[in-house]
Amino acid sequence: MSAPCIEFVCNRCDFIALDKVLLGPHSYRIDGREFNVDRELGWCMQCQTLVGIERFNVNGTLDALERVKEKIDAHNACWRRRLFRPQQLTDLASSLSGIQSRLAFFERRRGTEKCLRCSSTEVIPIAKKEYDLELRRFRYHGIRTTNFRHPGCGGTIIAQPHPVRYHWRFYHRIYDHDGVFLGEEDYPG
Repeated sequence: MSAPCIEFVCNRCDFIALDKVLLGPHSYRIDGREFNVDRELGWCMQCQTLVGIERFNVNGTLDALERVKEKIDAHNACWRRRLFRPQQLTDLASSLSGIQSRLAFFERRRGTEKCLRCSSTEVIPIAKKEYDLELRRFRYHGIRTTNFRHPGCGGTIIAQPHPVRYHWRFYHRIYDHDGVFLGEEDYPG
């Protein structure tokens, strides 16, 4: 299936990039556990282009932690669930442990967000609200002028719908605990 994408152009020079850098599965592999890399669009000073950069979403993870704790409390409050669904509690405890590990990881790495292409820490994040276009009938619509200044030339980056829909082939990109790229695996999806 094809997918639409957003094109980023500079109003002063011939710079063009697509938001496809955020697509595909990206995972951290830490101590035998694997979890998704939260990422956002940003500018890498080393790559000199728009790239995916790490995003440590502590608030979203804290919300997930609270939801799992509430599910555990609800499970423990009902004797039928405790008696007939003991595996559910085991699964929730495993989920809780994973979220706590993720929070510890985020706290340790906060402030060291890296480019997911070259692992540079010289990155400038761009908020999604800066370039978010309306998606209607499987196409993006509208044009949005961002507040982001193109480093080097000083022009403004403009987000607009790309006229072509693409078929992408994804590779599962794996990173270590420091955000360093380890390699790619074929992604069957």
